[in-house]
Amino acid sequence: MPRRSVTDRRKVPRHERDARRLFTGSELQALMAESSRRCSHPCCDSPFLSLQAHHMIFHSRGGITRRENGLLLCRNCHAMLHDGFMPPRLVFALKRCGNSDGLKAGIEYQDADALLERIEIVRQTPLTPAAKFTLLNDILVDANFLRSTAGRFIVLAHALVAKAAVLNDQTPPVRATLASTLTAMDNRRLWSQMLSSRAARYARKVGDDWLALRALHAIAVCYNARNRFSGSVAAHRRVLRFLDSRSSSVRNCEGTYLLRSRVLREMGVCMAKHTERSTHAHRRVNESLDMAAALGDLHDIDDALVRCCEAATFLDDLREASTMLGRLYGRWSGMDANLRAIVIKLDARLAIAVGKRAEAEELVLRGSRWCESHGIHHQAYHFARLAWNLERDASDARHVILT
Repeated sequence: MPRRSVTDRRKVPRHERDARRLFTGSELQALMAESSRRCSHPCCDSPFLSLQAHHMIFHSRGGITRRENGLLLCRNCHAMLHDGFMPPRLVFALKRCGNSDGLKAGIEYQDADALLERIEIVRQTPLTPAAKFTLLNDILVDANFLRSTAGRFIVLAHALVAKAAVLNDQTPPVRATLASTLTAMDNRRLWSQMLSSRAARYARKVGDDWLALRALHAIAVCYNARNRFSGSVAAHRRVLRFLDSRSSSVRNCEGTYLLRSRVLREMGVCMAKHTERSTHAHRRVNESLDMAAALGDLHDIDDALVRCCEAATFLDDLREASTMLGRLYGRWSGMDANLRAIVIKLDARLAIAVGKRAEAEELVLRGSRWCESHGIHHQAYHFARLAWNLERDASDARHVILT
């Protein structure tokens, strides 16, 4: 089965594509002469690996199988392009150059640290998702011209993790209906999951454990957001196994304990949503709460309490959920905007579960306004779905709160 690619979206129907999929011998010889029988990437460390002809405009998008639409790349660079590490405009720049030495002479080489600093600036600057994507794609282009292989891989991985974060947290669901919004969000989460998977692989290649953990954790979060709960539990287990396989200096630092605490509670909530192993779900979230309390990190404690309340709601332990919700409102002043949105959402779910429809409608409206005013797009669709469930007036309380 062919590997899925982050660049193979918006395919055209098969009957509209070029009938010829592969380049002929004469076309391959012309491409060989054009690239001096080397990989067309000027910074390729393996220019003499077996070469493969690449459609610059993808065949699946209607690109023709002709010399003018072809480019020779080694199998490593070809795989990186289809993994999303090389933006398409870079490929056109390589083609215009005609040979790798000509482009190499005109390159202004950059430092990996400078590119990592640019990624951090993009992450912290309040820009639109489209603007952030444009800047991150610029960084991806520049990263392809780093002299160091390790530096190139680490910048590429950081940039793709940043792109995954934009897809997960900062893209507003602008669609006409709830169904189209959910479909669009599922597609974005799938794309983010694929980007995170590539980033984790390249982070492991250069031995950056923290970046690999961030990417692996992002994969688990994407599974959960797509309602693939068994997949999310398995992905969280992979994160824990990766943590356990690291050196003692990594396993025993405070950041690792915080991440382990978060992974345990998210795994417990996924188990609760999957309606299986309620004992295991309770154990995971309670263990996470104990770890957060021992570390004394206030934000981590708040998040652990939120997950405990969420797990109790999904497991129909409404008394425990109500107790946890009371504790959360007692800590309201110290919470950030995102956690406050989740608390309002949990309060609405609990109101639905106990049959307080009017109170639930008021909480959903309040939560929607809160998300809109603070730009919390990834929580806004939960309130939209709760509102939709309230309009349906479904009799199955569990189905109503599973959003």
